[in-house]
Amino acid sequence: MLQSVKNELAKLRHSVLVTGLKMMAVTVLLLCSVVSQASAQGSSMGYGVNYDDAWLIGYNQYYTTTADGGVAITHENEPMIYVNGCGIYEESYNSYGHQYSVRTKITAPNGSSVTNQSSYGGGYSSIHVRSDAAIRFFPDLPGNIGNFLSQHDTTGYCPSSSYYNAYYGAGGGFLYLPVGVSFSCYRLDSGDPNNPLTGTYKVIPNCNATCKSPSYTYTYTPREGFRFFLRVAEPYVVLPTGRKQCNRIIGLPLPTDFCNDCSDVDI
Repeated sequence: MLQSVKNELAKLRHSVLVTGLKMMAVTVLLLCSVVSQASAQGSSMGYGVNYDDAWLIGYNQYYTTTADGGVAITHENEPMIYVNGCGIYEESYNSYGHQYSVRTKITAPNGSSVTNQSSYGGGYSSIHVRSDAAIRFFPDLPGNIGNFLSQHDTTGYCPSSSYYNAYYGAGGGFLYLPVGVSFSCYRLDSGDPNNPLTGTYKVIPNCNATCKSPSYTYTYTPREGFRFFLRVAEPYVVLPTGRKQCNRIIGLPLPTDFCNDCSDVDI
C-alpha cells in the first residue's frame, strides 16, 4: 500500500499546467511521514499548489500624456525598467502546523540574477507564501534581450519532526518571460518659447517599431543643450501567440545628433 501511495504522489508531483505566461505546478502535500499519509488518506492535509509568474515593472515613470497621445518627460526623472519574478506556494488546509518558505530567483539572458527568500509562514489553516525578485533591465546591455527565467523552490518545516526539507514543500516551478525592445526615433519638431530647454519631437516616418509614441516632449538639463533627435527604448513581452504586448514602460530617452534605427529587437 505504501508503494502505491508513493506512486500516486509521484504522479501528482510531476503534473504541470501552463496558462499563458503563468505556470502552475499542481502537487499533493505530504504528511510528516508516508505512513501517516497512507492512514490519513488526505483527511488532515489539503493540496499544495506552486505558482510562478513574471512581468515588467517601470520605476520613476513620471511622464504625462500630451494631447496627441505622446509622452512629456524630463531628464531628471530617469525612468527605469525591471523584470519581476514571483513564486507562490498555497495550501488549501493543514492541521499539522506546517511552515513554508519560498525562494525566488530571476535570471537575465546574460546570466546575471537576483534571489529573494520569504520568511516562513503557515500554521493550522490555509497557507499563502510569496516571494518576489526583481532585476534591472538595460535595453542596450549586450545579451540582455530575450528569455528571463523566473524560478522558485518551496521548503517546508514539519513541527512534529523538527525537520526542514523541500520534500514537504512539494518542489517549486519555473517559467520563461520573453522580453524584447522597440527602439524608436524622434526628430526635433519645435521648441517651447516659454522654456528654452524643452523641445517637441515627432516620430520619424516609416518607423517600424511596434511600441512607440507619436511624439516626445523632452526637457533637458541646462548642461545638455538641444539635440536634433531622440532615441527611445520601450520593452515589450512576447505572448505565447507571438503578439508583442506593449506596456507603455519607457527607458531614459537618449538625445543624439542622428537616429534612423526604428525597429524591434527580440529573441
